Amino acid sequence: MPSSTERSEPGLDVYRAVAVILMFVVHVRRIQGVRGDGPLEASLDLFMRIEPFIAASFLFIAGYSLVLSQSRAPSGRQWLGRMARRALALYGISVALFVLQYGVDLPDLLASSGILQAIGVSVIAVAACLVSPWPTRLLGLLLLAALGLGAALELARVSVSGLNGGPGGAVPILAFAAFGALVARVGSLGRVTLAVLVPFAIVLLGSLDWTQTHVSRYRDYGGEVAIVALLKGTAGAHTVAMPFWNHSVAGSVGLLLPLCLSLALALGSPARLSGHRVLAPLRSLGRHALLVYVLHLCVLGVLDATGVVPRSALGSWLFVLGLTLLLLLVVRGRESLARRGAAQKSPSVAR
Repeated sequence: MPSSTERSEPGLDVYRAVAVILMFVVHVRRIQGVRGDGPLEASLDLFMRIEPFIAASFLFIAGYSLVLSQSRAPSGRQWLGRMARRALALYGISVALFVLQYGVDLPDLLASSGILQAIGVSVIAVAACLVSPWPTRLLGLLLLAALGLGAALELARVSVSGLNGGPGGAVPILAFAAFGALVARVGSLGRVTLAVLVPFAIVLLGSLDWTQTHVSRYRDYGGEVAIVALLKGTAGAHTVAMPFWNHSVAGSVGLLLPLCLSLALALGSPARLSGHRVLAPLRSLGRHALLVYVLHLCVLGVLDATGVVPRSALGSWLFVLGLTLLLLLVVRGRESLARRGAAQKSPSVAR
């Protein structure tokens, strides 16, 4: 019988873990100090090229998992409150990481501080739809609204902080979380997969852009870390352009098919495979994917600020391995404490 920390969808937990580890790879690569040649460098470049799918996977699984979480909750109102607190915590951490890296430049500081803010927006928006009397309809409207607003901004060639601009632009990536929740609500992954086959073919055969770049302007700190320059009072008066990528609407629609196929692979994997003890570490990471994601951003933010960054592709892979092992220890410790607490609360059996 599974323990209190186990869940009944091991394939989904493995999928979550793989997605979060791949995010480790692209984020570590981004802070790598020196680039070179060779197979290890090429492998890192490959993951950077598929980063749009990796990021979409994380939001997609988050939306799918919210449906499972809500179905287990004894009270919809209490569950929504818990999701609201989670979204607020993500926003606070996102703002803190923004100050560490970019300073206090508005409007991005408050409107588009980072991906954690976008995840927080997705969590509360999808959660609000799920506790409504019309969850499936509202999720569909949320999906269309996110894509429609993104299309309107693209056609107008406008970049708006918090929507499609800045490091935390939530449009159209909010659509991935809504789509994940819709798939879980509809329950017919095969039919949904067939429905998104044609849009994927149009995007692929039409050679449409999968991403777009938006530019924000921040104060120039003269090569110093933003928080250090702010504390020293050496922030310059000039600004520098900082480009950020975001999913295009066409790219978002095109990614729906790969997302469905990857989910089908995860859910359709034999239980004896996904539930094998060899994959137990991955399942542990997957059960705490959001916590692991937040912690890895905090760790990398501090390391980047202090100049402790990899200097080669090998160093980047070692960073990824170290992060994975460190955070595995954290979640295993958390699960151990949870089991101990559950054992202490359970009533003793009378003899």
